[in-house]
Amino acid sequence: TCIPFRTIKNIPVLAGKLNGKTAFFIVDTGASVSILNESESKRFGFGCIDSDGYQVAGLGGGESSMNEAVNCEVELGTLKLKGIKFHTKRLGNVVRIISQNENIHITGIIGANVIEHYKITIDYKNRTTSF
Repeated sequence: TCIPFRTIKNIPVLAGKLNGKTAFFIVDTGASVSILNESESKRFGFGCIDSDGYQVAGLGGGESSMNEAVNCEVELGTLKLKGIKFHTKRLGNVVRIISQNENIHITGIIGANVIEHYKITIDYKNRTTSF
């Protein structure tokens, strides 16, 4: 199955669904985990619970804590992501540039845990992902 994506500032962005509503996700092979934007939790109806101090390191060397997402069903085309843990964090600066330039709200980041689990291939030439 192929899902087209678009690039925004050279960043691949996929349209999908979160709890049945249209959502946009950055595809980030450098992110070890997948993250939902806590700022979008009410809009999409998912919860955030403490994940016992789970820390993630950023490119700048700093660390920040993340929570765990609950009550979330993510779909990418016909692919329903089952048994995948999503973390949550406010993605303010990460998504602000895309929101300003494209007038879309980024709901989350699809990271390496999903890419590896579903053996997703990213084809930049044809701007598609396949699994």
